[in-house]
Amino acid sequence: MGNSGKSEIRFEGTGRGKKSIDGCSVEFYLNLKPGPEPDMICDNVSAGTSVLELGCGVGRVTNALVERGLVVTAVDNSQDMLAHVQGANSVCSDIESLNLNKKFDAVMLGSFLINSPKETIRHDLLKTCRKHLKNDGVLFVECHPFALLETISIGDKGERNGVHTYIDSVERNGNTLSLQLRWEIDGETWTQSFETEILNGRKLQEGLERCDLKFVRWLDDSKSWLLANVEGAVNKSINGGNSFQCRRQ
Repeated sequence: MGNSGKSEIRFEGTGRGKKSIDGCSVEFYLNLKPGPEPDMICDNVSAGTSVLELGCGVGRVTNALVERGLVVTAVDNSQDMLAHVQGANSVCSDIESLNLNKKFDAVMLGSFLINSPKETIRHDLLKTCRKHLKNDGVLFVECHPFALLETISIGDKGERNGVHTYIDSVERNGNTLSLQLRWEIDGETWTQSFETEILNGRKLQEGLERCDLKFVRWLDDSKSWLLANVEGAVNKSINGGNSFQCRRQ
């Protein structure tokens, strides 16, 4: 299937609770709400659709998709994260080396993993997506909005769903940003330091095309989620807009 712990994707974090292999706090992610992603996915697939979620973490989105009637295989390289996934087939593996010998109706690559500063990692992530995607399937990719990274600055970024976000440091080296984020929830503090690549639409499309994938459209106004399919494929969900929908909450 794949190996766990060899991925080059790394973060550094502080705060209460266990840390995953890549330095993320399990306890912090357990505090986060599902957000708009489950409804976004359900606007583009039907109930019973098979979904491969890559980098699922604690199941923040996974568990909500299962509740909506999707058949989810959830992949993460942290057993501590996967322990909180419910109702999905859990696989502990690095994404880059994953090989399930199975294809899915939909594949999700979230957590801004596509913004890795190393082009080789970005390519390996998309290769895994293509390897596991049916020829008529759909791919969902989350990325840091280009406009946001171009203008990002230190300071208080406000509160959402009980989580107060601060950016404590920003360093830029070409198109690579080194960031430290701080979150406060009910008096507790977590931080995370990481590097991210500023990717414009052209770079994203070129990366997709190298893996026989094609950009279709943005799924939100901020351009943080894109929809792609296999080059040359005809897909009912893409052509029919919202004609297929799974159960929404």
